Amino acid sequence: MIQQALDYMLNTKDELFLVISDMNMTGMSGLDLKKATKKQVSEAYEYRVQGYFEKPTTISEQAAMLDLIIKYWIVCRHPKFCK
Repeated sequence: MIQQALDYMLNTKDELFLVISDMNMTGMSGLDLKKATKKQVSEAYEYRVQGYFEKPTTISEQAAMLDLIIKYWIVCRHPKFCK
């Protein structure tokens, strides 16, 4: 499954905005995933990890965290896109 996601990320013409992954996955860590997509990542703002979140244990907690992440990016002012 992770290889399919990696293949999509490396070959898509879609503009990727947000990638959420576990740090510990079977066959590849979250850092390995970031390294594998470095070429695409190097085209983004300073291409550094902006932070990390621990995966909540329940679906409702995961939904609340995702809502928080989305709200952050809605109000965030990014120097690259400010006019």
